[in-house]
Amino acid sequence: MDVLSPAGDRGIVFVHDLRSGESWDLTTHGNQVMRVRLTTSGEEVVTSDWNGTIRVGPVSGEEPHLLVGTRKGIGYGLGVHPDGQWIASAGSDTLRLWPVPEGQPFNALPRDEFVARLSLLTNYRVVQDDESFAGYRLELGPFPGWKEPPTW
Repeated sequence: MDVLSPAGDRGIVFVHDLRSGESWDLTTHGNQVMRVRLTTSGEEVVTSDWNGTIRVGPVSGEEPHLLVGTRKGIGYGLGVHPDGQWIASAGSDTLRLWPVPEGQPFNALPRDEFVARLSLLTNYRVVQDDESFAGYRLELGPFPGWKEPPTW
């Protein structure tokens, strides 16, 4: 499998399977891709974009995991550890290590399951507030911690 970085400063990822001769655009990773890497298995592609988002997903084009947390583009570096367990990203404001995500991406979950999983990660809760402009507000409550580390 050969994955080509976008032409120019940023763009869409182009994938070419050397065995089958097939080629396709990896549109699920957006059109602002700056860096591209393959995992050691060659089955997943890792991209970083102009907005600071890292996407990790199958080279076949299914919905990728979204890793967010930087404010600026990740243009200086992107790498995948040889054991396939870690991603390193470098932007103008941040150097970060990310565990390679597994399972179904959060952003592809049905709404109720997404909210249930998200509530395990924080002690913020959205509560109804008739006096608020939006009708809701964030409330900070106790964080009970995890009984077991979440798996996703």
